[in-house]
Amino acid sequence: ALLAPIPLRRFGTPEDMAPAIVFLCSAAADFFGASSLLSCMIFGALLVNISKDADDVFRIADTVTPPVFMLFFVVSGAQLDVTLIPKIGLIGAIYVIMRVVGKFVGAFVGAVITHAPKTVRKYLGWTLVPQAGVAIGLTLVADSVVPQYAEQIRAIVLCGTLIYELTGPVISKLALSAAGEIEKKK
Repeated sequence: ALLAPIPLRRFGTPEDMAPAIVFLCSAAADFFGASSLLSCMIFGALLVNISKDADDVFRIADTVTPPVFMLFFVVSGAQLDVTLIPKIGLIGAIYVIMRVVGKFVGAFVGAVITHAPKTVRKYLGWTLVPQAGVAIGLTLVADSVVPQYAEQIRAIVLCGTLIYELTGPVISKLALSAAGEIEKKK
C-alpha cells in the first residue's frame, strides 16, 4: 500500500490502476497465506491516508461496488444450509444480542475517549446496528480456521445479517433523526 501512489501517478489514472492494485494486493495476500479480505482493508486504510488520488479511487470503487456486493451476497446466501437454523437458536440469539451490545459499548467508549459530543455518545451505537460484507467475509476465514464449525458459523452470521439488515436501516434513521443529523421533511 505504501507503493500504491507510485503506479497511480506514473502509469495511468487512478481509474485505470485501482482494480489492478486491488487484484495485486489480493494475490499477494494469497501467495503469502494471509487473508485477502484483511489485506485489502489494510490497503484501503493506508491508501486513503497517504495518497492524494484516494478520493478518485474510492469514487470509482463506489460505482462498481453494488454489483460486486450483490454477487457476494447471492453466493454467500447460496452457501447457507437452512436445516441448521433450528439448531442454532440460542447461539444465534446470543450472537445477535452480543454484537449489538458490543457495538454500543465500543461506540460509547470510543466517543468518551475521543471527547465526542453527547449526541455521538448517545446515538452512534444505534447507527452501527446494520451489518453487511465484512462479517460474511470473515465466515470464509472460518472455513480454513475451524472447518468443523464453518457451516454453523456461516448460518449464524447470515441469519444475524438478515435480522440486522431488516431492522438496522430503520434504527439508524431514527437514531440519526434523534441526533439532529437528518433534517425533517416539511
